[in-house]
Amino acid sequence: MSLHGIPKDILRDVGLEPDEPRYDVTTLRRFPVEDAAPEFPISALPKPVARLVEESAVAIGCPPDAIGLSALIALGSAIGNSRVIQPKRGWTESAAIYGAIIADSGEKKTAAIAAMTDVVQNLENSLNREHDKSLEKFAREEREYEVERKEAAKQGLPAPPPPRRPTAERVHINDTTLEALIPILKENPRGVMLERDELVGWVKAMDQYKAGGKGAERQYWLSAWSNRPVSVDRKGQSGPTSVLRPFVSVIGSIQPSVLPELAEKREDGMLERFLFAYPETLNAMWSEDQVSDAAKAAYQDLYERLRNLGMEADELGDPIEKPVTFSTEAKELYVATYNDHRLEMSLPASPRTCARPSRNSRLTSYESPSSLLPVGSRWRA
Repeated sequence: MSLHGIPKDILRDVGLEPDEPRYDVTTLRRFPVEDAAPEFPISALPKPVARLVEESAVAIGCPPDAIGLSALIALGSAIGNSRVIQPKRGWTESAAIYGAIIADSGEKKTAAIAAMTDVVQNLENSLNREHDKSLEKFAREEREYEVERKEAAKQGLPAPPPPRRPTAERVHINDTTLEALIPILKENPRGVMLERDELVGWVKAMDQYKAGGKGAERQYWLSAWSNRPVSVDRKGQSGPTSVLRPFVSVIGSIQPSVLPELAEKREDGMLERFLFAYPETLNAMWSEDQVSDAAKAAYQDLYERLRNLGMEADELGDPIEKPVTFSTEAKELYVATYNDHRLEMSLPASPRTCARPSRNSRLTSYESPSSLLPVGSRWRA
């Protein structure tokens, strides 16, 4: 696809040259069982991402698949609710992705994920420090308020307005209950990224405090995948806390032998909501290769650019959809990919116990948010 119509300075800011393709398209094809799967399309990623994926794969000694998927999820969380992709009128998809890295123990899953999600964790750490400072200031203001309130009461005057408790800006979470997550999303309408080292533990923790292990938490995560409104009733509150458009990107790892446990013997669509990376095992020997500071800086710059995209909100603070549409060429490619995938799904089905992402109807929803990244990488705030 050509780069015509995009200012040259914006292209060069994200590592692209005006005369080269913006991204490559890997056509969906049918592969016999005995054939090897196609290589992960690193060239389809924006240059800053592709460079870090390649350098990290060599330095860590792992396939690029897990690193590339982690990048999509981390950068998608930076976009958050600021933009949606609109394939056609009446159909929009956000950049939220549930991703899972499938690999055996010792195959460097954690390092592969961290290579792309550390930028989110580091921002979370910085925001936490800023929030701690705000809480200290709030505590001082509370003490001063009490003095002023008592003084006003002595003089028969109305009390001054109390100080407002600061809200915590969040971008990254590891482990939280539904009751704790909803207020976080309420205060952070852009959304957050959930990172779990072992996804099975996350799934099994759903509803663990409910009678019989059944409750609303699993259903919430099924709904949040498509950004549907959610609410929760909390003790001590007069009404429910509601989030109109929840946004949570999920990334974690899982071992092949316990993959069926992600579904927990329920055909509720949880397994189908995940985008999987299941690369071949790479028996890499020791290497002195390291990730360059330049590659890290370029990736972080892209994350910050996406994070700084303006997000419109209504009078209640809820996000207003800001759709991005396809160019004519992009729409043609998208439709062809969509139809190829639907044809793939029409092939004779494999056993239900087998994880076959290529037969997953929900992957048609991921074809849209995946395109937000190469498009979003050229935006300025």
